[in-house]
Amino acid sequence: MFKRISFLLLLIVCFSCSKGSTPPELDIDSDFVRGKFINDWAYQVFPNSSDGFDSALFSLWIPTNTDPKAILVISPGSGSTSLGDVNLKEWQDYAIQENLALIGLQIKPNSSATTSSNMFALLFALKELTKKT
Repeated sequence: MFKRISFLLLLIVCFSCSKGSTPPELDIDSDFVRGKFINDWAYQVFPNSSDGFDSALFSLWIPTNTDPKAILVISPGSGSTSLGDVNLKEWQDYAIQENLALIGLQIKPNSSATTSSNMFALLFALKELTKKT
């Protein structure tokens, strides 16, 4: 099931990142701090009471001197991590060849996990990371 969700996330991210498209607005309570930067390229999204995850960490890699056409989400499966995969030479070579950015993730779902809650965390982290970069 999670592999299907991961594939769906990849398709959504790839097709929603075309030039000229605008990211969806996120419904965020301005009084609630939703996350923090771990470093310039990594972000942690804090769950609130209605989210379907206990923790959500994301790591972004963008090839230098390029304007990526899409973002490839490296999704390892439930409870696993792909945070370090964005720094692997093989993934970076592929991203350069295909003109992609990479994002690795580690989402620990809870009992109320849904595709939309994980998608929210991913989109929110992408929004914050791209604002900073």
